[in-house]
This record gives sequence, structure tokens and C-alpha cells, in this order.
Amino acid sequence: MIRRNRWYQRGIIILKATTVLLTASILASMAQLSSCAATTWTFWGDEEEISEDGSDTVCVATVYKGQTEQFLDLEDVEGEITWSVDRPEVLDIGPDGELIPLKVGNAMVTAIVNTDETAIDFDQTENASIFTGSSIFGQTQEDETENEELEETENTETIYQYYISVCKKKAYKAVKKARNALGAVYSQSKRMKKGYYDCSSLVWRSYSPYGITFGDESWAPTAADQGLWCEENGKALASSATELSVGKLLPGDLIFYTKDVDNGRYKNIYHVAMFEGYEMELDEETGETILSATMIEASGTNVVRNPYRTGSNSGGRIAFIGRPTK
Repeated sequence: MIRRNRWYQRGIIILKATTVLLTASILASMAQLSSCAATTWTFWGDEEEISEDGSDTVCVATVYKGQTEQFLDLEDVEGEITWSVDRPEVLDIGPDGELIPLKVGNAMVTAIVNTDETAIDFDQTENASIFTGSSIFGQTQEDETENEELEETENTETIYQYYISVCKKKAYKAVKKARNALGAVYSQSKRMKKGYYDCSSLVWRSYSPYGITFGDESWAPTAADQGLWCEENGKALASSATELSVGKLLPGDLIFYTKDVDNGRYKNIYHVAMFEGYEMELDEETGETILSATMIEASGTNVVRNPYRTGSNSGGRIAFIGRPTK
């Protein structure tokens, strides 16, 4: 489980894989993992999403570059833990499970818990006793047959996986601010008033407290003008839709949508959404882990969370993706 510091025991377990019992020889050639069921992406410290017993799980989480006192804590787990990270240039991890964010990016942390279990059995003759571990089942007291005791040690390995996004602190805070606006009313005429947003004022009001104003410190520019600012200031991340499997997107990235209709604005951009983060879910039919993602946008009647999409609800498509903190 993840805990915020050494004394803060309640944490968030991320993407706990199904326990598999394999011998060391099998593991040397193959390791098959399955993921947890679909759950919601979250930030560190979202205490309201944690159950009292710490049993709630999420599939991915985010930290910001330079953040400290973040631990992956496998509470109540006995055995030797071996940690590994698929992208050590993004994230390092200490022997005690401490996360050390080094640069922006996404990384998968794997924890393998090794335990040795002794299984005691007997050569079975008629009415012989059968032992499993230290428990006796079906022992026949009348049996006086001597049985040769066989003792075998099985290596049990439990595998946990954690998908961690590392973004910059300003992006981390901007997404949290956008999340706080969920449910607020959509309005273009009242877009700068408390409790009201349109797509571009949501982005501006989420980032502006942290010094990113898209060229205007007093008023939210349109989505097209925010896109233009990103392009002109080297904040463009991708020139078109980005597939999730690449793992390139990070919390706080901006998704600009366009239509093949001239609206008189930069690249005909008419809408912007903020990338919130990834999700993992288990395909019950195939058993495969599916990567998905969510974004936050002011659209329709409210500020809402929607799945990441390359096309908009009104028929547009992604013009490009920006990263204001780049």
C-alpha cells in the first residue's frame, strides 16, 4: 500500500496483481500477471477515497518531480520484497519502498514478494494421514502404518504492480484545482464568475494561480488563443492525437480540438480539455490489462470528467496537445 510518510499508515494500493504460486524454475522462464479490476485514477493524499481498512485500490497515481516522503508500503505482507522500475530514468525506488521522482514521465513499479512455505506430506497407504502445512485433515486414529515423511519447500511469489505518473508540481496543482471544479455550471457569459466555467476559463483558472496565464494575467484567453500561446512558446507536445499505449501524456496536458470549419481562430480550435490521468482495467473475457485515461472539461452543462478521446462529442478532432509546464 502507499503511504504518504513513514508514520502515515493509511495509503493507496495501486494495481495489485493476482497472487500466483510458481516455482523458481518456472518463474525463471515465465511470469504471468493479471491486474486488479477497473478503478479510478487518483492523486496522492486523496484521503476521502481511502477506506478505513485501506482496502480500496486504484490503478495509477501521480507524484510531482522532486516530491518526497512518498512510499509504496506493502503493509501486513511478510517476505522479502524485490523492487524494480521499468524506467529508472523517470523514477527510482529505495529498498524501503520510497519513491524518488527524477523526471517527468510514466513508469511501472513492480514489487515481488518472496516467501518460503514448507509443505509436509506423506506417502499415502490405506487410511494414511494427509498433512497440508501444519493442519491435519482426515487422520484415522486406527491406522498404525508407518509413513515416510516428505518435506518440500515451495517458493511463493506475489507480484504487485504500480503505474506511476511523474509530472511537474504546477501541473499537479492545476489538475487538482480543475478536479475541485467538477460539477460547476458551464456558462460562456459567466465564465469568469465564481461557480461558472467554460472550457478555456477552466484551464486558465486552474493554471493561473501557479504563474501560467497563457499571456493574459487578468482574463482567460479563448481555447484557440491558449493553443496559440502553447505553440509560440514551445509548449506543444504532439501535433495530433497521441495513443495512450505510448505513455507520453501526463496529468495537466491540454488537448485542443478543431473542426474543418473556419471559425476565424487559430487552427480553427474551438475546445480545450485537461488530461487528468490514466486508468487500468481488467478485461474479464481476455484477462488482459487495458490502459485508458480521463480528462476534465467544461462542456455541455457542467464541468465533467470524461474518457480521453481523440474526437470530440461535437464531431471535432485533436488539433494538437500542449504541455504548459514544458
